[in-house]
Amino acid sequence: MKKINERTRKVFIFIFKLLTTLIILSIVFTKIDLGKIVNIFLSLNFLIIIPFIAISILVLAIMTLKWKIFLKKYSNIKFKKLLPIYWASDFVNLFGLGGVGGETYKTISFKNKKQALFSSLSDKFFSIGWSVVLIIAMFLSYILFQTNLLFFSCGILFYFLLSFFFILILIISKDFLLKFIKIKLIRKVLLEIPHNKKDLFFHSFLNLFFNFLIFIKFLILFNFVGLSIPYLEMFIFIPLLRIALLLPISIQGFGVREFMFLQFSKITSLNLEKLIAISFLIYLLGLIYEIVGIIPFLILKKKQN
Repeated sequence: MKKINERTRKVFIFIFKLLTTLIILSIVFTKIDLGKIVNIFLSLNFLIIIPFIAISILVLAIMTLKWKIFLKKYSNIKFKKLLPIYWASDFVNLFGLGGVGGETYKTISFKNKKQALFSSLSDKFFSIGWSVVLIIAMFLSYILFQTNLLFFSCGILFYFLLSFFFILILIISKDFLLKFIKIKLIRKVLLEIPHNKKDLFFHSFLNLFFNFLIFIKFLILFNFVGLSIPYLEMFIFIPLLRIALLLPISIQGFGVREFMFLQFSKITSLNLEKLIAISFLIYLLGLIYEIVGIIPFLILKKKQN
């Protein structure tokens, strides 16, 4: 009976994600001229793949380091062994519902499956948290300063200050929260919080570096389609996009990214077709990166300590 219920739940989730994806895409496609997007693609120099994949590897390294901060509580696995597991999990995502396939792969790659799963979920939970902190920091800096240099510098300063206070409050109130929160998943995530403040602060730093690398990706893509990148708005948009893509509301995040770019076009008055072309490029180039993940998937030993 439990197996039937679990299958029914998975089918319901898939149908929900499929419908959400179709609805979002239908909204986006009514706003754009597909012919213009095709022309943009035909005019592109696809040597862009080289820097994009190079940055994707750096992003992979950052994501692996972020996960390792929580995983080291249960496993002494080295970074060079953990990185191919993460990349292989991205490949598995091609066949899962959103990020579910990748999380399942991470789980079965370790003997201590529950701890591997909750360490990964904790990493994602805090990644969302740091993205919210970054949005608040950059928005506050945006209100106070309108020049690029001051905005960027003070935004980073605000980010680290807010991160420090967030970590301090969370660690102090951890035991108090555990007494009142009854939701099992949230309790498990709270229990995964490292007592070492340096670990969490390093995690917040890695999240900032991750967002910086994504900004470099956008800088390259904007240049390729002939758009000038709006620095101030982009530093707020990137963490917002990250949060949206982490939410399990569509299949592979498809449609969500396009909808976010649609809203970004309204805010910045940038050419919508070029922005959607960038969105499709991100998806296609990301697809190449995920497909290449079949290499570590095929050569990895399936169990780690």
